[in-house]
Amino acid sequence: CLAFAERFSSDPHSISDADAAAVVAVLGEEGAVGLLFALALFDGFARFRIMLAVEPADDEIRVVQAPVTGCASMN
Repeated sequence: CLAFAERFSSDPHSISDADAAAVVAVLGEEGAVGLLFALALFDGFARFRIMLAVEPADDEIRVVQAPVTGCASMN
């Protein structure tokens, strides 16, 4: 999933069907959709902030727990 996320932001055209299938195998279809949605959202906002030269108001990291279905290794 980390390698997939890295490629999503740096070279999304290099992601193959096999790469996507591996993520679905680990996260399930709903989890893979959630991951892709989050990647697109975070990458888009990061690029938008860079383009506008806008920095976040603070350096505080906010962690929000999200439900993960069918992935025991994420506990």
